[in-house]
Amino acid sequence: MTSGADVAWITDELDRPDLIDRVLAAQGRARLWGAITGIISFGVLAAVTSLGAAVGVAGVSMVVLGAATVARWPERGCVRAPNGRRWATSWRILRDGVRRVAVAGVVAWRRFSA
Repeated sequence: MTSGADVAWITDELDRPDLIDRVLAAQGRARLWGAITGIISFGVLAAVTSLGAAVGVAGVSMVVLGAATVARWPERGCVRAPNGRRWATSWRILRDGVRRVAVAGVVAWRRFSA
């Protein structure tokens, strides 16, 4: 979740504005420590075994981490679109997102081109 979806998910699921900043700060610290630990661990593993083995272990570890995340923190705040409206809702979200990006691009272009 590197696109910011994790921040949106945590914010939506937590539903406690007074705690969001602390939770996101803790998430950032955990992400940094996880990155450091992972780089060192898999570097050592690759040195001791082979690069292929380290990549394989990294892939399996990511799957296990994803499964543990889903099991530990199920999504409860999601409101699904009605059965007959899922595609229409998806297209509307895409259209609105493209429109917002286009507007942001125009705003950024005007701001930095002056």
